[in-house]
Amino acid sequence: MIGRVLRALGVDTMSELDAGLRDLREFILEVGGDRIGAPCRDGDRVYVPLVARDGERYVLRIEPTVYLLEPPGCTFVDEQYQPSVEAWPYPSPGGPFRSPSFICTPPTAEFYAHHPERTYRSGEGSLVHTVATVFAALHAPEYVGRWSRRGRR
Repeated sequence: MIGRVLRALGVDTMSELDAGLRDLREFILEVGGDRIGAPCRDGDRVYVPLVARDGERYVLRIEPTVYLLEPPGCTFVDEQYQPSVEAWPYPSPGGPFRSPSFICTPPTAEFYAHHPERTYRSGEGSLVHTVATVFAALHAPEYVGRWSRRGRR
């Protein structure tokens, strides 16, 4: 809804997303190595392969509603970009993964939906910041592996 209103006012949210993708590609070249793959854009969705500290490969789907003005929706999907429980890390106490429902860390939209006491700051949800945050969580001590490797609760 907000995206349509902004486009009607002449605000080009797609060019902002294009600029965000350029920044993300530069970030990946500088620091990603072989652990962050090239982003793939499909309309308003961006898919980014991420390798966790145990070598598991995840695909993060980022759905910016109004890029930079609102927090992006984030989830994990399988290699065919389809939602799947097995696409998620196993949830662990103290970690941000509320598998298979949402990723509970800023700058995700889901975090702000569950923490109304926190306020999103415009620009905080850049593609670079979003990918870097989720990538860091996949390398944190709280990360305990892939859902399908640990079994379901």
